[in-house]
Amino acid sequence: MSNIKVRSGRSSLFLSFCLIYISIAPLIYGQSKNPTITIKGNTRTTTSYLNSIVENCLENQSAGEQVPIDTQKVQECVLNTKLFSRVDVSHENDILEVEIQDRWTLIPVPIVVSEKGKDTSYGALLMENNFLGSGKKLVVGGTMSKTNNFMVLMVEDPSISFSDWSMKFMGGQSHKTLEAYEEDRITDGMDLDSRFYSTSLGYQFNNHFKSALQLSFNQLNFDTFEDYNPPEDVSIISAGLTAKMDFSNYRFYYQEGFSADLKYLENINRSDKADFTKTFALKMNWQMETFNEQALQFGFSGGGIQNADRRSAIRLGSKNGFRGVPGGGAWSKAYYALSTDYQIPVLCSEKGTWTIAPFIDSGFLIQQVDNKTVNYHSYGIGSYFFLKKIAIPGIGLIIGTNTEYQENFFKFTIGFDI
Repeated sequence: MSNIKVRSGRSSLFLSFCLIYISIAPLIYGQSKNPTITIKGNTRTTTSYLNSIVENCLENQSAGEQVPIDTQKVQECVLNTKLFSRVDVSHENDILEVEIQDRWTLIPVPIVVSEKGKDTSYGALLMENNFLGSGKKLVVGGTMSKTNNFMVLMVEDPSISFSDWSMKFMGGQSHKTLEAYEEDRITDGMDLDSRFYSTSLGYQFNNHFKSALQLSFNQLNFDTFEDYNPPEDVSIISAGLTAKMDFSNYRFYYQEGFSADLKYLENINRSDKADFTKTFALKMNWQMETFNEQALQFGFSGGGIQNADRRSAIRLGSKNGFRGVPGGGAWSKAYYALSTDYQIPVLCSEKGTWTIAPFIDSGFLIQQVDNKTVNYHSYGIGSYFFLKKIAIPGIGLIIGTNTEYQENFFKFTIGFDI
């Protein structure tokens, strides 16, 4: 990496604020004493880690005050880790007894993603969501297709030494053919080889709020796709802040309650003379049970990027809110999207839950290349199988119609859709 330029000023001030903010967090949020805890039933999760989970649940429930223990809230709090298929909590004679059943968390996950207009991707991930029995996460693997390949390694410790601090590292490389769409026509494209690394340090303020300081590096090398000229190669270092608010409870095939994720990322140096970019993204979800264990789900996502060019445009498509938009096919500099799903369980067993879910998506975006505004709507139906005792996704199939992009479309996935 040569000719790297570094800009100070507002970027340095932003990073200084983030470092000060995250360093004083433990002084603002203290800890309180908890009653005697008895753990039963754990075969994979260590007792010490389970104790720390339950203690955090109690501390955030009481907020430092002497209040009666709500065993139902403790049960929900422990289930929200997604490491257990069953949790029973009882409180008697000043002893809190927690009996759990571990989910199987170490497993190779097969991946198949097939959708209209894209080559089918195949691959696998080795995922461990409870590494060493202490809630640490390890992911390694990738996918391949005729035009794309992706390899990733991720290590995350959500509770360093059973504290409120967390860390995460991710690295990998990919080759992608990037295509910009207007309706169902390709209007721009490029081949991209990339290497990426990111690390973050976070703090869990309570069971509902956490934030992290992130540092990332990207090496982007472009090549010609069809008759479209490639842009200049570039190396970029970025820093930012993420925050998550979560008042939801895990229900195996949906999250009951409200959650929100906020991310801000800006360049702090790069190898070319282009203006530094600043990216903002917000996601919100609210889900509730209606009747007969059916679930109504609402989602919102929105964001934008300052000083975007062809290399840094926000590439949207295929996910909730963007169903019927080709994956990565909407190159935008600002957007918002709304999604509504209604999950109807049609078969429940010890292995998992099979649901049928009609959906509606609606969105607005400003295209990066020509500033054209696009409004789109999509609707259809999905069918999903959610595994219960194994901590991985299952199978999904959606079919629908998008008014602006693909018209009739489908998407089929096995395992995790990267």
